[in-house]
Amino acid sequence: MGDRGLWRAFSTENMMMHPLLTALLFALLPLSAALAETLNSAEKAALQARIDAHEIARVEGDIRVLMSEMPPRVIPAIVRETGSTAPDVRAMVEAAIRQAYAQQEFRSNELDLSAAQFAKTQTGLAYLLIPTETVVMFQDKTYHLRSFTLAFQENGTWYLSRVAEGPTLQTLRLAYPEFEAVTFPHGNSTLIED
Repeated sequence: MGDRGLWRAFSTENMMMHPLLTALLFALLPLSAALAETLNSAEKAALQARIDAHEIARVEGDIRVLMSEMPPRVIPAIVRETGSTAPDVRAMVEAAIRQAYAQQEFRSNELDLSAAQFAKTQTGLAYLLIPTETVVMFQDKTYHLRSFTLAFQENGTWYLSRVAEGPTLQTLRLAYPEFEAVTFPHGNSTLIED
């Protein structure tokens, strides 16, 4: 299966979900400075703690943690777009995560904060792109996925979002229009031979 085929395999067509919900699962460019120049030690420690929790939650399917790292404007944006209520959207998102974990097994998920790169949107929102490597089993085949996870702060809390083409990016931009003008790098996948 080619790179695009694998990304489609994790899409809403195969999971039979609303397109905006898929973006929450995978969960993730002009670069202006090195990471060390952008975060103080407390910010870096808080982000690393969030990443550590995320890496474990992604492999274990810990819905509570995965939901907590979702940027706060995402649920309201989906509510506006779909006409549903916030509790209904949260329930649909949680059900979609469970469905995704029923279809695939995450073997590992690693974010490399030391290689993260810093940028700002045109409106001045600072963010980092963190190289992310995930090993997942899907339909009895194992894949190595290389992508990027977006990290940014809102009200002093770090939030993470997997950056990928399609619904993931559409939902991010729906919730955070300041990312409309940002070009994010594409991910790719490799089939791991047994």
